[in-house]
Formats: sequence, C-alpha cells, structure tokens
Amino acid sequence: SGIADAQWEFDQIEPTVNHSFRFPNEALGGFDYGSRFAISALRPDVVPLLSHSDQLEILEVGGGTGTFARSFLGQSQSLAELRGIDLNYHILDLSPTLMESQRRLLMQMLPADRYFHQDATKFSIPSHRFDLIIANEVIADFPMALVRRSDGGGSDRKAIADNPPEWEGPGAHYLEKYGLATDNAPDSFWVSAGAFDFIERCFEHLAPGGAVLVSEYGAAHQYPIQAYQLNHEEFSVHFGHLATCATSVGFNCRLLSLKEFLDFDDSVLVLNGREEHFLTLNYVLKKHGMSLPYAVISKKEFENRFQTIVERIDLKGFSFSPISSGYHFGPKIDDFMILIMTKPQD
Repeated sequence: SGIADAQWEFDQIEPTVNHSFRFPNEALGGFDYGSRFAISALRPDVVPLLSHSDQLEILEVGGGTGTFARSFLGQSQSLAELRGIDLNYHILDLSPTLMESQRRLLMQMLPADRYFHQDATKFSIPSHRFDLIIANEVIADFPMALVRRSDGGGSDRKAIADNPPEWEGPGAHYLEKYGLATDNAPDSFWVSAGAFDFIERCFEHLAPGGAVLVSEYGAAHQYPIQAYQLNHEEFSVHFGHLATCATSVGFNCRLLSLKEFLDFDDSVLVLNGREEHFLTLNYVLKKHGMSLPYAVISKKEFENRFQTIVERIDLKGFSFSPISSGYHFGPKIDDFMILIMTKPQD
C-alpha cells in the first residue's frame, strides 16, 4: 500500500518474473508472460468447468502495473472466442498507485466496475462468484506469523525429551488448524498466515469446478526465508504448508514448478546483468537516442535492435548466457512454483 511509483517499483525495487518477461520472448515460445500464462491456465485440466461452461469470471489478485492483465486478456479473449465463452476479468488490489496504473493501461479493456480496492487476505465480494482466481507473485507480501518451540522442560534437556516440545507464538494455532507438518522444523520459523486466510476467502468466492492459481517463489518443503527488498520485507513460500491448508479447506491440489507450467525454455541466451548494468548500458545508448527496457532481453532481440549502434560505436562490456545461469535481469524462474487448487464440482 506504500508504493509511490508503479514503474520504478518493478524496475528497481522488486523486479518480478512477469515484469521481466512483459515483452515477447523466445523462452516463452514467442509470447510475453501474461499471454503464456493464459495459454497454460485456460485448459480443462486446470479449470475443470471450462469443459462445460459458456462464461468465465476471472479475478486477478494483485494486478501490478496492469501488464499481466493486458496480456492475459488479449490472449484469453482469443481463446474464449474460439470456444464460444464470454470472459469477464476483474482485478483486486490494495495499492492505489498500482490501481491507477492498471486503469490507465486497461482503459479500453476493463470497465470501471471491474476493480476492487481491498486487502486480499480479507477480501469480500458478496455479489460475485469467480471461476478462476489468479494470485501471481503476490502472496510473498502477505502477513506472516512466527512459530517457536516452547521449552516445556525448562533448560533440562532430559526433561525436554520426556515432555516433547510444543509450539507457541502467533502462528502456532495454524499448525493445529490445518495439520501443518513440522518435520525437520527449526526452533523458530514463519508460517504464511495471510496466504492461509487468502485461500479460505478464495474457497468462499469460487464456483464449483473453478480454480485458484497461486505462483510465487518458494519450495515444497523449505520453511519461509525472509527476503529484503529496498522498501519492504517479504518471505518465500512453504508450498507444502500452502497445499495442506488448501486441502483442509476443501481444494484438490496440484503443485508444479512455474517453469513446467509455462513450458519455459531456459536455454535461451539473454543479456547478462541486473539493474546497475542496465543503467550503465543506457547511459551510453541514450546518447544515441536508444535505451534498454528493464526486462529479460534475448541475444536475438538485442542484436535486432542494437547491433547497428554496437558496431558503429564499438560498444563493449556486455555478454550473454542461458537463462538457466541466472545472470539476467529479474528473479530466477527456477525459484518459483505454482499451486493449482480446484474446487470440487457439486
């Protein structure tokens, strides 16, 4: 809610996979991120009711600058027309600055009543029931709760062995509520309290046969790790805990790597370097009326756009490597997973 500049937030503060791939890229089969996501999501094995529905109500939670929605909508409307489906897209967001960016970018695509200014962990839209809810790279920002091992036997190690330790702290009740595993748990760890609350809200707002797609960085069994952005903190996701919560609420779950979900080719050669490298290159390029966007730039795209100026000024100091090397702008896609939660049909 404290974001002041939408573009700067994702160029410099918190680059996301979506922002990094907001332009068509060879790694995504020539599509941009939102378009490729739509192709992967709008299938009956992901959203079961697609096989017998003529209308699709979609809610995106945490819309960023609006580029994901623009691409997803453009691609999904084409798919919907082929299948004879009416598609209605909505966005829920907490940030006024980002909502302003979304409205400006999607002015010709979304009516004003398709936006909801709410906290996703407490959202309530009684007049709507959705068929697909997407939370792409957003739940890492949701509130966390700490759990710690209580010293049931004091400092006496034998007493602790005789009296197995219990858990305490603000997040302890989630362990019991959802039956979360604590195998190999450290003495103190975080649980994704806000994400659990969000999943419960989604189940209430989802139509039978609908699906919730949650993508974020994390792992199936690793406890949340704190990451420090320049203007806020966030945490990775324990997807095993997330799936356990979703199952206990009533969802059927499937966990995939984001790379697998998107059919992502990480062998594509891309420009090496992060924000500071782009700043340096742009310092030179702008003198010649050109500039690099903050994004993952393939070697092929770089050469198509800049080879003439590179040769003319004999530009040095740049290189390329496969996306799998992790030297490119933005996060490593290997660190991201997607949890597909489907609500059983009546």
